[in-house]
Amino acid sequence: SETPYIDLVELGQKMEGGMNNYLNIVAAGDPQSWQFDRLSFFFGDRSFQVKLKGRRWDTQLGATSQALVLFAYHYALLSLVAEERFNYPGLVIVDFPVELMDSKTIGGGENYLVEPFVELCNRLGEDKAQFIAAGRAFLGLEGAKRIKLEPSPFAGESPPNEQPSQ
Repeated sequence: SETPYIDLVELGQKMEGGMNNYLNIVAAGDPQSWQFDRLSFFFGDRSFQVKLKGRRWDTQLGATSQALVLFAYHYALLSLVAEERFNYPGLVIVDFPVELMDSKTIGGGENYLVEPFVELCNRLGEDKAQFIAAGRAFLGLEGAKRIKLEPSPFAGESPPNEQPSQ
């Protein structure tokens, strides 16, 4: 079978546009969240590069801004689903770290990170795109299905009919 031709320049431009679109959406809600220039994205034959001001992005940003870039990368990938010629599964799963604020303090504090994904998935349709975020709150997140998980009654012990690990 023949390998399909992929225009890496065009795909890189789509990724760059998607990443910067995410960052612009986040910054529109809170201008303090992203105060940097646009990112650039380049595909090579076997790798890709994300740059900020022509240099590696990860050497110029703190942890919070680095997390925004990673979210932007996943948003850009998910946005490729809008064009059927791109073979992307349309699924993003994010597990927020436990070290953030407690759920009473955080409330809807992480919503700004996931709202662009919720809006994108609603626009694309649930048959094409899904975004699953495991976190501690997401209160008041419009347009999303929120499922609150309860702690396991077996937390810290082996469930019945299961042998303890040795």
